[in-house]
Amino acid sequence: MADVLKEVGEEIKTVAEDVAHVVVEAVEFPVKATKVIDTLSADQPELKAALATLVADGEAVSADVLQVVSADGTNIVLDLATWTAVTKLVSDGKAAVALIEQLYAQLNSDVA
Repeated sequence: MADVLKEVGEEIKTVAEDVAHVVVEAVEFPVKATKVIDTLSADQPELKAALATLVADGEAVSADVLQVVSADGTNIVLDLATWTAVTKLVSDGKAAVALIEQLYAQLNSDVA
């Protein structure tokens, strides 16, 4: 009988802890959600600009690469232009990834 009462007591304790956890989450969720929305709203223009630049760079590279592939032989001017476009794409890609990582870190701290 003592074991049954001990077991019931443990179950009641577990239920109480679960209820307390749900109450805390219900209170904290709006605050965390507001932080996430604020972070996304604040960083949205910068992230949108970085991604637009990346897309534009990608379009420029694809056009340049298509010209290089379709050209007969070596065309130093065209090859250098393509190399410059690819280098810009890689550089802007790194910047976009860094921005996304920064945003991800901010979002993680918002919900922590």
